[in-house]
Amino acid sequence: MRRSHQILVAIAAAVIAAAIAAAVLTRDGDDSGPRPRAVPATVRSTVMGMVSAAGSLGALVSAPIGQMLNEGFGWRVGVAACRLGV
Repeated sequence: MRRSHQILVAIAAAVIAAAIAAAVLTRDGDDSGPRPRAVPATVRSTVMGMVSAAGSLGALVSAPIGQMLNEGFGWRVGVAACRLGV
């Protein structure tokens, strides 16, 4: 796979993950049905903020971890760790 395709796949995966989290937290329907919402309406915005913050924190932390693995164990380990989502 070409480098540009890999970048596009990574962006698509990130967007899809965020969309799935938003859909689970804010799906249509009432809270009393056979499949109630995952999060009650009273705390839904707080939980959505926490999910967004966790995604941002993961992006912020993953680059330094990859760099430390790269320096300590070689570039192959750093790339493998980033590819596995560590």
